[in-house]
Amino acid sequence: MPKLNPSQRMDDSGLDWLPWLVAALVVAHLLALIYWIYCLASERPAPRRKTH
Repeated sequence: MPKLNPSQRMDDSGLDWLPWLVAALVVAHLLALIYWIYCLASERPAPRRKTH
């Protein structure tokens, strides 16, 4: 395995948080989707009124 010069090596130490941020956003959107589906499934129908 050839050694890379420090200038050729990718310096991603500043982007260590990026995968965690992406994972957190995905989880947040999945939870919001589940909550939205739960609210749609559990909403009560409006009471029907007799109009005559």
